Amino acid sequence: MYPEEAKVYSGLLMTAVVLAVILSFFVISLLRQHKRNLRLHREKMIAEMTTLENERTRIAKDLHDEIGPVLSAVKFQIGSIYSQDASDKMNIQSAGKNIDELLRRIREIFYNLMPTVLSRKGFLPAVQDFIDEVNYLQEIKVEYRFRVGKFMLDKDMQIHLYRVIQEIIHNSIKHSFADSITLEISRVKNRYRIKISDNGKGFDYVTISEETKGLGLKNIISRVEALRGSLQIDSRDGAGTTYQIGIPITVKNEQ
Repeated sequence: MYPEEAKVYSGLLMTAVVLAVILSFFVISLLRQHKRNLRLHREKMIAEMTTLENERTRIAKDLHDEIGPVLSAVKFQIGSIYSQDASDKMNIQSAGKNIDELLRRIREIFYNLMPTVLSRKGFLPAVQDFIDEVNYLQEIKVEYRFRVGKFMLDKDMQIHLYRVIQEIIHNSIKHSFADSITLEISRVKNRYRIKISDNGKGFDYVTISEETKGLGLKNIISRVEALRGSLQIDSRDGAGTTYQIGIPITVKNEQ
């Protein structure tokens, strides 16, 4: 190789090396920025969800400690009214029944807002208690199967996962026209797998996720992302809907 060619070759080689270094630095910087953005996005979601849970707790306490006792007192006062008029008696009975219905709804709302069994007994008993409550209050039948042994998940993650299951089952009750829902929770190595299926009418995932009424679905997706989990939804018209969720076990606490 002639000296001039060697110089040209060396120059091209040095230029290629410099470009490769610059490109590598650029790619690494982009990846780091992307990871940072994902971390900040996740931290923002968790902060928003924590604020939401605190607000749920405040509202639940107001319902339980203030509105509930007032309605009970009103029912007692109405029940103490004496009248011989048949129409008045019917009105008093009707008012009592309406107050009973309000108290039942307050109890249901209180339970949905603040499942105390979650903090007292842990995740699996809370889910079981929630399903028992749904079976008692709703005409739909929910079956569940747990194959996990000891449940290992941090307290905050338990709340997020509980809300995901709660939201999915409520969506099925309100929108799917299903008469049967099945919940399965199992553990495969270092992941929890949650499968929820209903025999309802199904829905168009793309359409619902783009519309305002898909807010419940967006909440589910956000919570699963906060859990660093995966979500797969299989739904077809007339064929029901199946949600499959995978949650990595990154815990320190055992329940």
